[in-house]
Amino acid sequence: MLNCGHRCPSICGEKCPSKKFCVECKDPTTMSMLVDVIMGQNLGEIDIEEDLILGLSCGHALTVTSLDGMMEMNQYYESKMDKETGVVTYTGKKDLPSDEVPQVACHLCRKPITSLHRYGRRIKVAQLSQRCKKFQIAEAKVVNDAKRAFDVARVRVEENETKFLESLLKHIPEPCEVPPEASTRLLGRMDGTRFFPDTTVDDLTKVYNIPKEHEEAWKKYIHPVLGSLTAFRNINKKVSPTKQLFDAAVSHLYRIKVAPSYDVNLGQVTQPLYPEHATTVSDVVQACILECGLPRDGHGGSSFVDSIQERTNVLIFIITKVSSVISRLDKNNAKSGTNSGWYWFMEDLLLCARVHVEKLQTTAREGKRDRTAAYASVMRMDLIVKTVQLIASKPLPRWPVDEELMKQRRKVTDEWTEQFMIEHKAIKDHCPRGIKDELTEKANIFEERMATAVRAARGDAEYRPNRPSMERDIGTGVPMDIL
Repeated sequence: MLNCGHRCPSICGEKCPSKKFCVECKDPTTMSMLVDVIMGQNLGEIDIEEDLILGLSCGHALTVTSLDGMMEMNQYYESKMDKETGVVTYTGKKDLPSDEVPQVACHLCRKPITSLHRYGRRIKVAQLSQRCKKFQIAEAKVVNDAKRAFDVARVRVEENETKFLESLLKHIPEPCEVPPEASTRLLGRMDGTRFFPDTTVDDLTKVYNIPKEHEEAWKKYIHPVLGSLTAFRNINKKVSPTKQLFDAAVSHLYRIKVAPSYDVNLGQVTQPLYPEHATTVSDVVQACILECGLPRDGHGGSSFVDSIQERTNVLIFIITKVSSVISRLDKNNAKSGTNSGWYWFMEDLLLCARVHVEKLQTTAREGKRDRTAAYASVMRMDLIVKTVQLIASKPLPRWPVDEELMKQRRKVTDEWTEQFMIEHKAIKDHCPRGIKDELTEKANIFEERMATAVRAARGDAEYRPNRPSMERDIGTGVPMDIL
């Protein structure tokens, strides 16, 4: 009820507008005010029985239908429409958007609309988006500084490559046909407590039986880029605004769900908002995670995705250098690189890089960064090709033929082929239009290389390593400056 005694033209739960918006008193200063931006009607022309109005803090008003459209309610809530009356009912929440959400302003004075309960979810997301900008700018600067440092480190490593490779020829490694003990091979493995696998890439002698002289030379050679690996890891570990928001939202919802309330009818204390099928604390937490609508674990911020991407690029660069080591040793002394611990080191490096790419795919998809996820799929295809090429480079004895070993090798190769085709199909079916032609072309190139590697790995053709194109592309990865 308005102060004038007539019916309020607004909806229940919202603050009643000024009495000058009363459709019975017909204040001439407001009857001509535009309140329906869809139909272009003023207050005196609309039917309050069909479309209520909401008063804004600036002193203007809009119809509910107009505001629902301006606030993009269909992007934040599930809805259904009554076919007979045309009335829209909102039935559930949708996930919050990951993109920046602009504030909606009054159509007449441009003052931001911030005080309406009906649009609280949309308004708070927009406010959070604005407040996070300064943090995102600071995080972007940290990522860009780390990228520039990696560029410098890469140049330093490239400059010392020839000298490094020549130094290795003074100490030919002993054959190492049997893989190292699984308990010592930590590179690329997860321990259940960390988001990323182990990335220790300088412990060669103890784990892989690589000569101590090689290990010392490798540490000195690769040291510049290890700093970049650490820098991007620190960005991952930093608690970003997105992560803080996620933790706060889940904690707040948890307190609401478990809050006790006295039920007068039952005469006892109950928890009316406790999730229906939850039986443990973990179940309640999971229900809160789903309800909050934010990326799971908060791993959706741009700096987090960027840092995973750059960690992967560093690992791919290191894979390039190990490939050069194996090739140089093989060239100097037939298969002295492939038959040494460097082979097993390369195998673990490829595992580590694949795990990182899979993390990148997951976080990019959760953050709805479809272009990044598509590029990551191509990167994974490239790494799978390199994995099968590594399998193919290991010679099998021509006589006597080890049938069991060949059977196992073919099984592993077929499994990698299946994984490769899954990624290839994803590129063809789900790649964003703007980059589909580019990535489809790359995928087709990798498919040809995969076919050649598979034939060699299965023993159907002779493996021919060190092709110039492979040497050039093994660590190049895919252009990722798309964010």
